Amino acid sequence: MAATEHYKAQVVFYGALGRKENSEAVQWFIEKVYKPYHLSDKVTFCIIGGGGDKLKMQYADLPGVRFTGFVEKPENIFVESLCMVVPLLNGGGIKIKVLEGMTCALPVLTNEIGIEGIGGGDGSEYLFCKTPKQYEDGILSLLSSPVLRREIGENARAWINEHFDYEKDLEAYKLELIQLSNKIC
Repeated sequence: MAATEHYKAQVVFYGALGRKENSEAVQWFIEKVYKPYHLSDKVTFCIIGGGGDKLKMQYADLPGVRFTGFVEKPENIFVESLCMVVPLLNGGGIKIKVLEGMTCALPVLTNEIGIEGIGGGDGSEYLFCKTPKQYEDGILSLLSSPVLRREIGENARAWINEHFDYEKDLEAYKLELIQLSNKIC
């Protein structure tokens, strides 16, 4: 599923809010980016994921912030959104949420933790953001340039298709198993 040309001025975060690293990332984004830079005047912040009741209560009345709870098919929200933010403060390994966003041609704004193990280039397949100002600048750039949004999204999807092709990986794994079994026998 690909991002559409007809998208909302909506920034998404996707992840189980019962997980500390996800709830901390949402709180950091709201407190350091969304509120101080008055982004509610420009975009809505849609938080997709179950759990996080305390977080929901804390920000229930904040203008422009929407909690969806668990969503069976988050890609339906991805394709109608401006971008995804993944401002993780801790964690390790490949973040499936980033792969899912990129697969849907959704521009991802993230830091070194969010892009770990995925690769690609800043400004080409994703937007690297370390500071609150970089997140704000990235969101405003995408908001003002549908061409940039489309280019980054399409580059991201192409990167994922080339480097995370599960069928190709499965074939390589099968071949390696056959070679190993030939050595053993």
